[in-house]
Amino acid sequence: MKITSAVRFITFYLAIFVSFNASAVAKPADYLGIIQAGQFTPPPNHLSKSGFIELVHQRQEKNLCVPTSASIVLQHYGQFRTPRELKVLSRGKKYDPKKVFNDFTLTMFDDLITGISTLGISWRQQNYPNTKSGAVNGLEDIRNAIDQGSPVLIDTNLYGGHTFVVSGYDNVAQNLVIIDPNVGAPGIRIISYKKIEEIWNSRGVGYNGRGAIFTSP
Repeated sequence: MKITSAVRFITFYLAIFVSFNASAVAKPADYLGIIQAGQFTPPPNHLSKSGFIELVHQRQEKNLCVPTSASIVLQHYGQFRTPRELKVLSRGKKYDPKKVFNDFTLTMFDDLITGISTLGISWRQQNYPNTKSGAVNGLEDIRNAIDQGSPVLIDTNLYGGHTFVVSGYDNVAQNLVIIDPNVGAPGIRIISYKKIEEIWNSRGVGYNGRGAIFTSP
């Protein structure tokens, strides 16, 4: 590893280490499917049947679920970008780690995609109707993405509006594997397809549909 790469790597993890979480008061439903360390067995990678992408969990700061989820995925692709940097880029600004950071506002999917495009990253936002068919079609696309090694970000109504990363699925068990930045490490949730249909919507940001971001290296 070159010195410059090592410095950037260390800086990245220091930024994650000092992060904190201060989300809205949780309701019972917000604890849906949380798995404790040592209780998780990843589904095998069997095309069109089940799949899993191993990701490194990060804990989010207040309201930074979108940039933190994106940071988790980018790390999987070998890019070390802190949630704060991604948040600043989503505002159309250049990131300066020496400047005081105090922007803990919500991040819209389209703003994130526009921001990371300045890094040469091309992700795709997809919105599905808030209907049964919308959930079925969306889940099919998510499973296909997992089979291709690409995690997916989705919007939910947890905590009144929350984004996390889908990193696996199991058609036999009928569930998704989630990496959630608002849950302590390892941050894993196992959520059934039925429950995903109930919680997958973007009403928290004023859109009556099912928002998703399909990622790529």
